[in-house]
Amino acid sequence: MASPWEIIETSPEAAAALSWERWIGPAFNAVAAVCLRETTRTMGRIPCASGCACNHRVLQRGTAFVGVCDCGEECEDMPLAASAVMTWKFDLPRLGRAVAKALGCVAMVAPIGFHRTIQVSALGNPALPVMLTVQPDAEHYRNAVAHLLAHFPKGFILLTPTKMCDASALEMLTKASAGFYDLESNLTLLPSGVIHSPKSAEILFAAHLPEKREALKESEGKRIFGLFMKLASDGKIKKAPLEKVFRLTVLDGHSQSKAAKSCDCVPSLISRRVRTIESRFQMSIEQLRNFALVILEMETSVKGQRVTKKKHGAPKDEPEQYQESGGKEDDHGYLAEERQDSD
Repeated sequence: MASPWEIIETSPEAAAALSWERWIGPAFNAVAAVCLRETTRTMGRIPCASGCACNHRVLQRGTAFVGVCDCGEECEDMPLAASAVMTWKFDLPRLGRAVAKALGCVAMVAPIGFHRTIQVSALGNPALPVMLTVQPDAEHYRNAVAHLLAHFPKGFILLTPTKMCDASALEMLTKASAGFYDLESNLTLLPSGVIHSPKSAEILFAAHLPEKREALKESEGKRIFGLFMKLASDGKIKKAPLEKVFRLTVLDGHSQSKAAKSCDCVPSLISRRVRTIESRFQMSIEQLRNFALVILEMETSVKGQRVTKKKHGAPKDEPEQYQESGGKEDDHGYLAEERQDSD
């Protein structure tokens, strides 16, 4: 059965209460509490209970209602309570306020000119907008992302019920330093109709907040650079070595197909190397590209230190191998002896 967040993502604009209940199932009360709004209007049609896939016409008879088949299938009339045919509408602002409350931030619900997309809050100094979009498919999601990037080029946080973000949309968000978070992975919709978040917005979105981003990026950059240095020591991989694939796909930003040509191998091999890299770093290639400049700066700094030691000799308290090295640098600027030590 679909999760509550999947249900919310694919919900119609409006439907009869009975239709919502059949569609959502046991999670109806919870979903209704966070994103549905009852109206005083009755629906003109309602799905047949016999499973014939037709919609019965809703007629009022006295104080009650009945669903009458007019599709030629001669289905039996459906007695309906007044509450069953009342229209319930999807309420995106209500969902936005519930999400903001769960994250512990001030709700600032406002439309931004695109269907089912709103601002729910703002964090940091200067303020970083927190957006919520609920789209039925990847194409509509990409259009929403493009609209947001055009109107908020300095960055934002984007929330969506599930991991609707495909590679194309993620690339657009990454280039703009915009954060992407799906509610299904980070929040829990409780049966009581309350959304719970184990982390506050400041903690969850810390990597994107202006006042914390640089410190966090430097700390994470050091971790990633350390893992990157270890790739060169993986001597077991001769064809399309991990370090070279990392340089091509992350530091140079090349596509996997272009990396395959540079490594003179089939694209499927590059795909396997990419999966290995992503597993070791616990980040996607797209996310790692955010740290490309940091890695290159750290690498330049390390190379500079090694050149200095090579020219002037190591301090007396350093190991003798640095003083006696004098080895040749490989294509990436590492000394041969240091490469062997790292292996």
